[in-house]
Amino acid sequence: MKDITITVPGFRVSIPKEKLNVHTLEEMALELTREMGKQVMIKTLQEVDDVLMKEREEGLKNQGLRARYLTTRLGDISFKRRAYYDSNKKLRYLLDEDIGLEKNRRVTVQREKIESMLAATGESYRDAQMRCESFFGGSRSHETIRSQVIREGEKIGSALAKSKIEARESSPVRDMVIVEVDGTPIHLQSTKKGQRRRQRMAEVRLGVAYTGWERRYRGGSGKQVKLREKSVYGEVGTDGSGFMERLSSVCEERYEISKAKVSLVGGDGAWWIREGQRDWFPGSFLCLCRYHLQKALTEALGHSKETRTQVKKLIRKKDLLGVGKILDREIPESVDG
Repeated sequence: MKDITITVPGFRVSIPKEKLNVHTLEEMALELTREMGKQVMIKTLQEVDDVLMKEREEGLKNQGLRARYLTTRLGDISFKRRAYYDSNKKLRYLLDEDIGLEKNRRVTVQREKIESMLAATGESYRDAQMRCESFFGGSRSHETIRSQVIREGEKIGSALAKSKIEARESSPVRDMVIVEVDGTPIHLQSTKKGQRRRQRMAEVRLGVAYTGWERRYRGGSGKQVKLREKSVYGEVGTDGSGFMERLSSVCEERYEISKAKVSLVGGDGAWWIREGQRDWFPGSFLCLCRYHLQKALTEALGHSKETRTQVKKLIRKKDLLGVGKILDREIPESVDG
């Protein structure tokens, strides 16, 4: 196909002198630009359709001109293009195929993107409608813009879900995933002035997940390490069970923790951590952090420093059977005493 040349007839505009100012001049120039742009688009589409008719393949039967409407960044345009029946009696529009215009599309992609952006950043869909009128000289209804945003959101959601599935299928099974969990209460300030402050509290819960450790620096002889594939998730003011459920979803999405060869959930032994590990991290092992492990041993075996030292040595040697025997023997005695 050769180059298409379009000639637009000259436009003539008359404005009364008493009404001429910078605002009316700007508005007139903008509207004139839009009208000229729409004429260029319409004439270009018609010229391309004429060329496609002359160069069409054999077997296509011309069925005459059919109208089509399109909302663009310049405004609404209406143009006609030829319809054809192929050898299989299928109706085709060569112009639509040539310029990549999808079937049933009534708004250009760029116009939709701008409308969606204005809807996402504006206060409401009516606000987006008013801004579209200011930018384009006209606008679709706010309900139409809302429906468009919903459709685009569903497309984006489907695309993200598909990409996540593909990423999971291609990701390797982790040898180990470690999840450390803790919570602490914080004081909240009073929201009303002049009233006596009441001690209001909220629980801050935090989870840190990772797959091991690695050297912090590539070179040098330093032994500093950092967490590998670290993720952090936190909430304020939520219940423990709900937090552990959502944390497990994050770990499953990021690491596929349910497929890991070994998964550990560590914490201070609080009830919500124990129950959350049991309910939402199936197949994992519950571990006390070192501080709370030492604290628990002191509380259980406080009567015998020698026994505590022996248990710690067995723990370092990973002799869990030996630890179990000592605890079974010593804890009942300390309780009865």
